[in-house]
Amino acid sequence: MSLSVTLRRAAMFFAALCGAPASAAPFAYIANAGSDTLSVIDIADNTVVATVPVGDNPYGVGITKNNAFVYVANFNGNSLTVIDAKTNAGATTIADVCTNPSFVEPAPNGTEMWVSCFNGAKIVVVDIATNTVTGQIAGQSRPLGITFNAAGTRAYVVSNSGSTMRIIDAQARTQLASVSIGFNSTDVQIDPAGTYAWVVANGDKRIRGIKLVNNQWEEGFDTGNGPVSLAFNPAGTRAYATNISDGTLSMYDLQTHAVTTVNLNGGGPSGIDRNADGSRLYVAHESGGRVSVIDTATNTIVATIPVGATPKSYGRFVAKGPPPADLPDPPTNVVATAGAGSASVAFDSPANTGGAPITRYTATCGAQHATGSVSPLAVTGLASGVPVTCTVVATNTAGDSVPSDPSNAVTPVSVPDAPTITSVVRGDGRVTVAYAAPANNGSPIQGYIINCGTMNVFGGNNPLPVTGLPNGVPVTCRMRARNGVGDGPWSADSAPVTPAGLPAAPLGAVATRGNGEVGLAFEPGDTGGLPVTYTARCGTQTASGPASPLVVTGLANGTSVTCEVWGTNDVGAGAHLSANAVTPATVPDAPTITNAVRGDGKVTVTFTAPASDGGDPVQGYLLTCGGQTVWGGNLTLPVSNLANGVAVTCVVKARNGVGDSAASAPSNPVTPATTPAAPTLTAVTAGDASAQLAFAAPADTGGLAIDGYRATCTPGTHTATGAVSPLTVPGLANGQTYTCSVTARNDVGFGASSDGMTVVPRFVADVAVTIDNGVRFIPGGGETSYLVEVRNGASRAVSGVRVRATLDPALANATWICAGQGGSTCPANGSGDIDATVDLAANGSVGFLVDATVAALPEAPVTSSAAITVPNDVADPAGANDGATDGPDAVGIFASGFESP
Repeated sequence: MSLSVTLRRAAMFFAALCGAPASAAPFAYIANAGSDTLSVIDIADNTVVATVPVGDNPYGVGITKNNAFVYVANFNGNSLTVIDAKTNAGATTIADVCTNPSFVEPAPNGTEMWVSCFNGAKIVVVDIATNTVTGQIAGQSRPLGITFNAAGTRAYVVSNSGSTMRIIDAQARTQLASVSIGFNSTDVQIDPAGTYAWVVANGDKRIRGIKLVNNQWEEGFDTGNGPVSLAFNPAGTRAYATNISDGTLSMYDLQTHAVTTVNLNGGGPSGIDRNADGSRLYVAHESGGRVSVIDTATNTIVATIPVGATPKSYGRFVAKGPPPADLPDPPTNVVATAGAGSASVAFDSPANTGGAPITRYTATCGAQHATGSVSPLAVTGLASGVPVTCTVVATNTAGDSVPSDPSNAVTPVSVPDAPTITSVVRGDGRVTVAYAAPANNGSPIQGYIINCGTMNVFGGNNPLPVTGLPNGVPVTCRMRARNGVGDGPWSADSAPVTPAGLPAAPLGAVATRGNGEVGLAFEPGDTGGLPVTYTARCGTQTASGPASPLVVTGLANGTSVTCEVWGTNDVGAGAHLSANAVTPATVPDAPTITNAVRGDGKVTVTFTAPASDGGDPVQGYLLTCGGQTVWGGNLTLPVSNLANGVAVTCVVKARNGVGDSAASAPSNPVTPATTPAAPTLTAVTAGDASAQLAFAAPADTGGLAIDGYRATCTPGTHTATGAVSPLTVPGLANGQTYTCSVTARNDVGFGASSDGMTVVPRFVADVAVTIDNGVRFIPGGGETSYLVEVRNGASRAVSGVRVRATLDPALANATWICAGQGGSTCPANGSGDIDATVDLAANGSVGFLVDATVAALPEAPVTSSAAITVPNDVADPAGANDGATDGPDAVGIFASGFESP
């Protein structure tokens, strides 16, 4: 290397030192292969904060796990440059590492950096503590990208020429397996889930996913031209690959397997890495001399950062956190100000915070300390009168700074000692406190604060009064002295003292009369702070007690008195309060019931007034029968709403202005009642000059037992009585229509009548009719004779029976004759159908003999019938024999000649 190059790099190095911030973090480190420099970018504002000279043709970048050091692989220099990330200075060169070091990857153990040697055919292991090569894994074919599993037990290295991925035991540093992957592989990363090793197959324009459990290629996605470097978001849901040949970025969604191409505007994108939360990607443009910052939420370029020439920066070049901090410098300009047993310590924060925020400051004055986050700090617990100086220490995450220079000397003062209370004297709503003054501890006493109960006063006199205290509430007192420093400690509490005064007059006194006495109720007034005994006076009588009410006895009923009340405590008697005038009285004597008379759902009670009204006029009477009570002023009162049939007894009370008397002696039992409700008439049956009424008893008996029923049929005054259904009403005229009803009776009398039913009485007879010609066959053109017979089966004659006989239409030339038997009469003769009225003697009959000719043709069967109708005053219940039929009889000439009938 020429001297001019050496001088140029030195100048750049020192320029970088001068411009580097003390604690900017985190950073991105860009290896500029064309200018042999490292650009340090503060990713908080995307500015280059330092440019550090490194070796020849820097290629890859690796950052230690604690973000303390940055390792740069110098491809042509065969060396590593080590940079202190806290200062971006103190560069150390590890020479002759291997031939063409390319990628640098920190081991998960945090103590090693692994370096791939492109033309050295090996991996070398560098100890971070000593920056020496401590091991190597030979037999590699142009190795480039390196990655580790999360446990740090396996390393994965891709070979650019062998199209393989080598799997290395990271502890034993021996190769375990070789997996075929893709042509010209450049980079490898294990996804955050630890499932696949993803290999950049540059020659195949593809990213291949090798499953770690079986080392088989099972995943992958196509990219643009010349993919070289790979990064994942923290969640492991997206992979990003730079395509150096077509200036793009391929984004692969591991969930949907979709590939999105992001245009990076050319420039040969090479190395790629993300910030800690994955919100930004940083892409080095090898032919563009810039770094693109990409917003991963929108996949757009949000910043472009100019860097050195030919930036490559392969590997993980973005720190995921700040560098570890150094101890801060001590605070400066420490100034102490004396206080009451304390000192206030002010200071300036150190300019050098050690690369991390100051978490606290500690001020020390003598043997006392105080901590806080800002100036000033108050150090308490200092002895008054003893001079002290103070120092301050700053603390960050690395630890404590050295103490600051001492402050000025200060001498604390103190509050006074406690006074001594010598006496406390009670008064009306107040106490007076006397005391002995304390030592002032170097500052004159300005006055005293006295606390008694809830009241506080300030003053300088001795003694001091404390007013506004409630009487009757014991208080203890304490006091403290005040000087220019502040308030001293409280004295010991005094003995309890109770403020007190005379009791006030009671309030709202109300006198209530009683039987030879008066009760006086009142509200207590102010007791003056002591127990009170109250006295009531009515007329010449008095009564005393601790509380309301007081009862004054020995008074005459009916004599008006006036009353007053007052309270007395240990101080004396208070003011008197007058009450209303009142006349003692008692309730009246009980009235006397003289009679109780039942009614319909009620009882009417008569009674006499009480012998004594108790000294107050009787206002009225309360009469109670069963569950019903009435009020009234008369000496005869009805009580209604009683249940009929339920016996009750009655009592009565007299009422005056005092109250109700005792109840009278009970009356005799009385049962309210009324006449029964109407029975239910269910049927009326006609008889011979009579009617029979069937009925159901009423549900409402009127409260008394039903002792009989009365049946009535009108017109006329036809009645019948009895105890049960049915009842028969005699003496009716057969054939006349009557309306009949029934009513029930109890001890009160007859009730309402039932609804009426009509009936027609009749004589009961059994009148029957028959018709018969004596044959079943009639010759066509011949004659036939019918006998129509009407019989009276009753032992009583029936007159006016109508007889009708209807002959078959095939019969012609009909004539008839009639004869009576047993005194019965009928028309002597006639022709055609019979329609005649006959009179039948008792058990008598009549007979009609009918002769008729049968037509020759047609030879149809013939049928004839007969029927009777009895008169309206006769009942014929056997209706089935009131009609008769003969036939059908066959008509014609038969095979054997005339067939005999």
